[in-house]
Amino acid sequence: MHSLSFKLSLDLASNWWLQFSKQWTNWFGICLLGLPIAFFAQVLSIISAYENPSFASIKHPERIAQVSYKTADTQSALPFYLAQELTRPNAGPENIKGITYQKNAWLKSDGVIKRDVYASFFSGGYEYLGISPLKGSLEKLEFPNANEQIHVAISYSLWQALDKGDDIIGETLQVGAELLIISAVMPQEFIGLRPGSETDLLIPYAYIERLNVGTFDAVSPDTYSYLLTSSANPVASERLEAYLQQQALFFDDEKLEIIDAFGISDSEFVALSSRLERLKYLFLVLLIFSAIAFLSNLCDDLEKRQNEHALRKMIGANKQQLFAQLILELLFSLSAVATAAVVYYLMSPAYFNFAVPELQTAVNNNWTSLAGILAATLLPMFGIAIVLFSLQKKVFASSLGRGGSVSLGVKLQAFFLLAIMISISCISISKSVDLSLRQYAYYQKDRGFDESELEIVTFDIPRFGGTFYTNELPELVIQNIEQIEGIKHAAITTTPFLKNQNAYTSIYTQDLRPLGGKNNPGVLTSLVSPNFFEVAGIELIKGNTLTWGNRNQAVISEALYHKFFDGQTLSQMKLLIDTSDNDKQVIDVVGVANDVHLNSIDDIAEPIVYQVSPTLLGVESLLIRTKLSSFQVEKAVDTGLKNIDARLSNPTSSNLEALIDEQEAPQRALITTSLLVTVVLLSTTILFSYNSINILLIKSQREIALRLSLGAMVHDIVKREMLAYLIVSLPVALLTLFFSTSILKDTQFAGSDAILHYAGGFSVLSIVVLVTFLFGVQRTKKVSWQALT
Repeated sequence: MHSLSFKLSLDLASNWWLQFSKQWTNWFGICLLGLPIAFFAQVLSIISAYENPSFASIKHPERIAQVSYKTADTQSALPFYLAQELTRPNAGPENIKGITYQKNAWLKSDGVIKRDVYASFFSGGYEYLGISPLKGSLEKLEFPNANEQIHVAISYSLWQALDKGDDIIGETLQVGAELLIISAVMPQEFIGLRPGSETDLLIPYAYIERLNVGTFDAVSPDTYSYLLTSSANPVASERLEAYLQQQALFFDDEKLEIIDAFGISDSEFVALSSRLERLKYLFLVLLIFSAIAFLSNLCDDLEKRQNEHALRKMIGANKQQLFAQLILELLFSLSAVATAAVVYYLMSPAYFNFAVPELQTAVNNNWTSLAGILAATLLPMFGIAIVLFSLQKKVFASSLGRGGSVSLGVKLQAFFLLAIMISISCISISKSVDLSLRQYAYYQKDRGFDESELEIVTFDIPRFGGTFYTNELPELVIQNIEQIEGIKHAAITTTPFLKNQNAYTSIYTQDLRPLGGKNNPGVLTSLVSPNFFEVAGIELIKGNTLTWGNRNQAVISEALYHKFFDGQTLSQMKLLIDTSDNDKQVIDVVGVANDVHLNSIDDIAEPIVYQVSPTLLGVESLLIRTKLSSFQVEKAVDTGLKNIDARLSNPTSSNLEALIDEQEAPQRALITTSLLVTVVLLSTTILFSYNSINILLIKSQREIALRLSLGAMVHDIVKREMLAYLIVSLPVALLTLFFSTSILKDTQFAGSDAILHYAGGFSVLSIVVLVTFLFGVQRTKKVSWQALT
């Protein structure tokens, strides 16, 4: 008996494969359903990766949350005085175990490491978060006193490069005037404290002043602050705000924002989340659509095989055996979908690394996530398919018409599925149109500079006896570079475009208002050559540029002008900068420059203060206006630098237009994906509409032919069928629109323009249905006599 059952199963499997492999619609349906399952699972795993940062080797991500301090016009890490208030012994909120700060910076190292190193400054909390070293101990990196000996940890890759084995523990590094002791080696899985940034050194945040990276009590905009919390009691920002209003100087216009993301700023998290949410929405729509199309295809296939089932019943198969056949074939089909999803999932990291390059280390295959999505998709589909099969046999198969005509049940089923697919396609059309308009607006944004024919060149600058070159060197470098054939202009800057190279200085207005905003005097500062604005194509909207050798001049960005000096003349505009002897130097504002987006056009243009470059400090870049290639620029600059000093070396050139193209690649990938999904949905909807209506007309061919022969007009029959379609489809379309705007809370879809796009898409696809009916009935008219005979 078991042997017979096994043979029967093999027979049914073989029969399923023969039937399945012959029809291209089956292959198309499986591929169409497998893709959104895989990509939707990858999007969810990426979002989870930022809440569970594997790149930082944190074993307890639920114990840390990023906190940002916001006012009406600024956003920064938590001010130090507020952190002190929240962590006062026996006073602060019970579920806050500590507050830690994090900042990245490049350091020039001597000693065992003969190159610049990328350092992550982190206050502490390693043990609490479950971050463990491979060798040594992190104990001396836990919230040390700023006056203690500096202990650091090195990365696994740096440890391997040094090739010192266990002897590395206790070795020293020279950074400026400070001696750093290596106390630990991080494990190989530890990449850094920010995604995409490979850390060489872990250094306590308490030492940023001693290493000339910043000031301890004035956090810079590139610093993140985190709450170490009790995982059982998550922190609410409203609760912290209420506590600070009672215990400290915290006013109504001040806000705290807490997010779960680790390693990226609040604004980056919003932009990244928005992009991922759009992708998630697109693949979710495609997933629902594909599931409906797949189930429809299964139902059509079952109807086509009614003769086979009737034959099996005639030769002795009972209802249970026929039902078991349906179950087995359904399992085979869903298994094929799961296989396709696994294949797509293996390929998905390559797509996401291209579409959202900010992810980098966050894109990994999470098989648990895929298994969950497969279960959440295929199990309901299995149940729905069983219900549809039962209804198809008991309800839709019974004919209510006369003669060889399609039943009312089958017609309603076809119209209902068609209406759902058209409604989902209309949502996708609306989202794609909205995304296209947003993309058009994105490309219309002005970056504030002219990127055409512009190269960014970095090079190595040696030191002599702890002192830098003389003040004439920057001007000398520019003069030599501009004399080279093929180079039109050259300028110097310490904040090259799209390089994320920022420096902040404490600067005030004459009435001591900090330019960085409330509680933060730090403002982005760029040291440039006087011709920088001309070379970069940045418009000076007021005043003049800087002059060589004059450190008492500054050019400010338009944002600073409108915020602090709106309506004032240049002679009235003064700045105050802290000096090394705790005094303040008066700076004359000689010009106002157009705002620029230094890094991403998605971000608000950051306020900048420009001052003339006094000398080469080792962080400068050259901006070169030329038609030469990057390789030719490197050779030309190398020659120009060696004419000054042979130790000015290793020029590396990047084309700014290429950098912008690389930055905009995710936007292009997103809109391409959106358009591709929309095209797939539209194509499939049109094909499904044609096939469904064509099958209905063929089944009703005799009835239509009879009506035509009795004098009915073609448009009367078409009007009758379209009326039935609209009666079914309009409620479905309205319910779909309501579900998208109200149930899913899709704010991007709630606007009048989006609803107009939805209505337009529904109208166009309804016209497709009308045309299909019209041509179908016309074709039936031509063969009306054959249909009646």
